[in-house]
Amino acid sequence: MRRATAGGMDMGVTDMRALQIVIAGERRGVPVTAAQLATGLGITTASTAKLLNRLEASGHVQRVKNKADARSVCIAATDHAHQEVKDRLGVMHDRMRAVTHSYSEQELLTIASFLGAMTEVFKTSGEAPPSA
Repeated sequence: MRRATAGGMDMGVTDMRALQIVIAGERRGVPVTAAQLATGLGITTASTAKLLNRLEASGHVQRVKNKADARSVCIAATDHAHQEVKDRLGVMHDRMRAVTHSYSEQELLTIASFLGAMTEVFKTSGEAPPSA
């Protein structure tokens, strides 16, 4: 999904993930710095600077003064980025809702139970089995 959305927005998957981190921070009311973005993406600060240059050139982010620390800047998504994400993900969310509504309440409970059980399997995968 990330790859398809990123491709449609003419950006790479890492660029798309960076934009998602910035927008998520904005929604929580927590500004994201370049250093936090580097940590969140698991990339170097030099790579982060290049990534931000690309996103700024494409009109998706802007660097703004950090009100809490004048030595650093925060990254803000532009109105263009918010609209583009909304346009692309809005259609997907509508389609996801349509799929969800095509199942009965009982079917959804069964699906949720299955997914919950599978999640537990994944959480414990790789653990040694209990001793007999």
